[in-house]
Amino acid sequence: MGIRPERWTLANILPVVFVFLVAGSIWLVYVLIHLRRLLQFDALPEEFDEGSYRRGGFQLWVSQVLTLLFLINFGLAIFVDPGSVPKELHWLLEDEKGGRTPGGRSRRKTSSSDPVPISHEAKRSGMRRYCKWCMRYKPDRCHHCRVCNSCVLRMDHHCPWIANCVGFRNHKYFLLLVIYAFLICHFMWITQLESVSNALMDECSRRRRFALVFGQTICVMMAVLVTAFLSFHLSLTSQATTTIESCEKQRSGTSLVQGTPTTGSIYDRGYIENFKTVLGPRVWLWWAPLDAPTGSGVHFLVAPLPLLRSSSISTNKPSPAAPNSEADRGDRQAQEQGLGERLVEAEKLSADRLDDDTFSVSTQEDIKDEAQPEVEPGVVQSADSSSIGSGAAAGAAAGAPLRPVRSRRAKALREPEWTGPRAPS
Repeated sequence: MGIRPERWTLANILPVVFVFLVAGSIWLVYVLIHLRRLLQFDALPEEFDEGSYRRGGFQLWVSQVLTLLFLINFGLAIFVDPGSVPKELHWLLEDEKGGRTPGGRSRRKTSSSDPVPISHEAKRSGMRRYCKWCMRYKPDRCHHCRVCNSCVLRMDHHCPWIANCVGFRNHKYFLLLVIYAFLICHFMWITQLESVSNALMDECSRRRRFALVFGQTICVMMAVLVTAFLSFHLSLTSQATTTIESCEKQRSGTSLVQGTPTTGSIYDRGYIENFKTVLGPRVWLWWAPLDAPTGSGVHFLVAPLPLLRSSSISTNKPSPAAPNSEADRGDRQAQEQGLGERLVEAEKLSADRLDDDTFSVSTQEDIKDEAQPEVEPGVVQSADSSSIGSGAAAGAAAGAPLRPVRSRRAKALREPEWTGPRAPS
């Protein structure tokens, strides 16, 4: 996907050109005006300043190394494929009618010998995640990008400034790109203050003064923006979370893991391990665009003990989410569904024990003396017909007042027919 020609439309090229223009403007002002003044290319021998020359040499070396690393990572972030879903059979989504791919080719069903991917993420219905556009099952942390028209492995977001998605295989280059942009901007505007102050205080041409002020203004603005952007992405990386996963949690308050809402990333295995999944396994090579992360981008290690526990649906504890969150709504629905099933069961048992068109009588004393079993709130407890009949006979013999009790219509209660287990009478 990184080098496909259909990506390079005018709308995709313009943001990349804008980045080159901004970076090129800052670099030209810094090198041609600021560093040239420090290195004193036009100075006479008697006006040569050794201290200024040394500062210029150091700033030239540091700025150009950072610029080179910035450009290398910029190019890799643009042209490296972020990763897509493999084409193995167990990832292909079979058509329910004919078992064929969108291209019309016949597809055999996966056998028991084919490796079955283990997924930790699922839809809210509990079904396996799949993409209706690519006709493939989605691995964990995979999402479909409509701009690139592909499912991207461990997709972070689609970045228009690189005309590419940030995914499993180019996430390191994108993060290094932002880091080196942060270092360049702050290094340049701090060291360039000397030349800007001299241009404002001393006599110089208007063109030079305008160029220095213009370059310094753009550099400071980019430094502020890149600082906020880098802080955001470093925070996500330290928590083993992508931008998409962070936005999903902000909308719902939870994320789904095997159909269970959770409030935290199950991939969070500590700061060092989280950065290794993005920057590579060798810490001493994190700064260089050389050591890519290991793995296929399909399976990810899960923390043995998640830092943030699952919600009340799986732990039977009060949910820490907001009252109107998806977790609370799901909890209430589960409770209502269970209560409804118990009500239907109780009504079926009552219908089986009571006759359709008969009356039964009982005394007040018998009703009080009957042992009432403990039931859950909201469950209808029905009386036994045999005990009611015996109570009626005893009451009539003693001359106690009788209270008629009309049973419910059995026909209405028996639809649909209850096939579950019956409680002992």
